[in-house]
Amino acid sequence: MRRKLKIILLFSFVVTGILIPGCKKDNNDNGQNTLMTAKLDGHDWSTSEVYANNNSGYLNIVGSNPLKGTITFTLNDFSEGTFELGNDIHTFGTYTNKDQITYFTNPYGSGQVSITSIDTEGKYITGTFNFIAKSISGNSITATEGSFTTQYD
Repeated sequence: MRRKLKIILLFSFVVTGILIPGCKKDNNDNGQNTLMTAKLDGHDWSTSEVYANNNSGYLNIVGSNPLKGTITFTLNDFSEGTFELGNDIHTFGTYTNKDQITYFTNPYGSGQVSITSIDTEGKYITGTFNFIAKSISGNSITATEGSFTTQYD
């Protein structure tokens, strides 16, 4: 089981390394705010540094706050709907805290991301999320009341 966790950890680092450079910061051309917010273990977390891209049908979303950490999602479809986290390696979420400890929804966590709207003209995407993610050491973190709005590539 530890081997599977190490493989998923390696996969997550590789995917994150590919996603973050490929994402572009929102320029707010149509006046919408770019924002991701959540409660992490009951504490407020937010950032205006949110990026998303449609990468060959996969939706990648990254919210980064240098003082509070980074939340990422990779979803196996670029469409409106609800996506279950923790079921397969193609749909997952992570949280990396400021100390670089990463928590994963796969394989031991769970959660959901709901894409509530995709504006194809303005290239904005909006959604909500919640999850329970676990670190390799077995510690967990819970995200509730999560939401995001950002422009996508």
